[in-house]
Formats: sequence, structure tokens, C-alpha cells
Amino acid sequence: MGYFGTGKMLVAGGLRMFKLWASTYSKNNRKLLLESHFEIFEDKIVETLNDGTKSLIKIEQFIKVIQTKKFYLLYFPKEHYIIIAKDSFESEQDKNWFEREILLEIEK
Repeated sequence: MGYFGTGKMLVAGGLRMFKLWASTYSKNNRKLLLESHFEIFEDKIVETLNDGTKSLIKIEQFIKVIQTKKFYLLYFPKEHYIIIAKDSFESEQDKNWFEREILLEIEK
């Protein structure tokens, strides 16, 4: 391949890595990298990011629920979803309330 071919591969690889880094850490994607906390109420879920940003999602906006072994994926329009870890509830009673009151409401 020679030095020229190897150099082209290294430059191309470096450009790809830079594009990946730039898109991952862009202003539009920063939310993906921040830790979030959820407050769950009977009619809404409030998400609070580490930077203090809050967003509110009404329960009626959710359109689908998928459960895995470890997570709840709650979908709302335009292919957006939130992920809630099953082990993140403070008690088994809180988790049971969530499944009974919130998930059943979404699945109607």
C-alpha cells in the first residue's frame, strides 16, 4: 500500500473520529450525555437534567410502552422515548404503583 495510502487512511480515519466527536458533543446532542432524574406524577413525568433544565411530558402524550428485563421505554410521538431503569425506584411499592397507574394508563 505504501506511505501515501497509509497516510490517506489515517487522515480519513481521523476525520471520521472528529465528525463523530463533534456530532456527539454538539449543542443539539448534549442532552444525550447528561444524567437525568424523573419525577412521576399521576398525570405527568417531569425530567430534570444535571444542568437544571426541566421538561414536562403529560402521561396522555405517551403512545407506547416496551419493557425489557431492566428498563421501561416510554414512547411519545415522533419516535422519542424516555428510558426508566426498573431498579431506579425507591421501593417495590413505588415500582408497583408506576406499573399499575402509569403503564396501564399508557397501554389503554
